[in-house]
Amino acid sequence: MATTKLSPGYESILQFLIDYRYLTVEMLTQLCGLHTRTVQKKTKELLHENLLQMVPRYNSNSRGRPEQVLGVTQSGFELIYKKSKWGTKEDQYFNLTGNLEHHLLNNRFRLWLRNTVSQDRNISFKYFDSNPIRKFKSEITFSLGSRRFEFIPDAIFTITHEEKEKSLLFFLEADTGTEPLRGLGAGRNSIEQKIQNYHLLFATKQYKE
Repeated sequence: MATTKLSPGYESILQFLIDYRYLTVEMLTQLCGLHTRTVQKKTKELLHENLLQMVPRYNSNSRGRPEQVLGVTQSGFELIYKKSKWGTKEDQYFNLTGNLEHHLLNNRFRLWLRNTVSQDRNISFKYFDSNPIRKFKSEITFSLGSRRFEFIPDAIFTITHEEKEKSLLFFLEADTGTEPLRGLGAGRNSIEQKIQNYHLLFATKQYKE
């Protein structure tokens, strides 16, 4: 396979991985609308060309060989977006590190939302997460008196009914059981503090910003 020019099938795989950052073959199969074996064949060729990278996903509840998590390499990114106005990319984007289970949980929800919305032509959605290559920043900051609140939702999305011209705004928090229920001090990384943050965000109508 020549890497100077990709067929649409290979290009769509890279584009999905750039957008979602972490995907399994199963998730790619849903996005591409192709047979699992076809996606496996294409990803294997992209891995051989160093356009994709892969790490094993170890799940204590599963048996047999670990499932593989796919991500795009810098070469794969640049092949798609040689003329991208995004500019220089952060190195961390191309490293399959961090809490993979958390990323995959977010992406599974996004896939579910995508599939659900697609069943009604009058409904559309926009989805923003903390993907480092985007200019959009999902960090929320607001002040209440002398106290300043800062937190980052796992995602922000809107669902719009085109005919009625009405939209609903949502904030997504995906919990994998790694955060404490309560924290000491400000406790900004605890579940309790996140709930308080959202209560204040809605009560002060800061979310409209």
